[in-house]
Amino acid sequence: MLQSIQDYTVLYIVIVLLIPLCIFAWSKAMRASARRNAGRDAVIASLKEYHALRREFACPTPEQMQETEPARLVAGLCAAVQFRLEESDDPDALFAELPEPAQFAYALGYVREDGSEQLSQFFRRNGSPLTDIAQQAVQLLLPADFADVFAALHAIHNGTSPNNVADIPALDTRARQHMQQPAFWQPAQSYFCENIAAFSTADTSKTNLN
Repeated sequence: MLQSIQDYTVLYIVIVLLIPLCIFAWSKAMRASARRNAGRDAVIASLKEYHALRREFACPTPEQMQETEPARLVAGLCAAVQFRLEESDDPDALFAELPEPAQFAYALGYVREDGSEQLSQFFRRNGSPLTDIAQQAVQLLLPADFADVFAALHAIHNGTSPNNVADIPALDTRARQHMQQPAFWQPAQSYFCENIAAFSTADTSKTNLN
């Protein structure tokens, strides 16, 4: 009888000890599942936004170019060019043949997408010739101080700068402060409006998202 009580006592203690571990494991699994679902939802939302943008800006009108919010215009023109490249058998050759305004729109779209929080991220995710064309576009169309930051980060990632990686956080902060300004993309918008003909040959077909 005493032995049975002892056995049940031990079993009870083991169960009590296991309950927190089970709860911890379940909680960790739920958090991991939530992260996976959030990541999947973000990807789906990004794809839907891309398809919506490339349809909207496949053949933009002057009124559309002028009335669209500047940052969205940059994203939309980039998406339209991206779609044309994806449909090509030789996207590198096609990109080289694009008018300069279309190349600039594509490059600035990636600066906006990859670099809005950390401009250095744009350089980590992309290489030449995109980063070189982006630098040309930035020098021509965006604020001078931002262009200086962009050039410094470009040189750091190319290994041609006296600066070093320790300077990157401060440069990222300066770039982010510029990109958060409401009027930041307005010069690019004006330039693209003046060069609307560069975007008139974009594909106008529709993509079924269902």
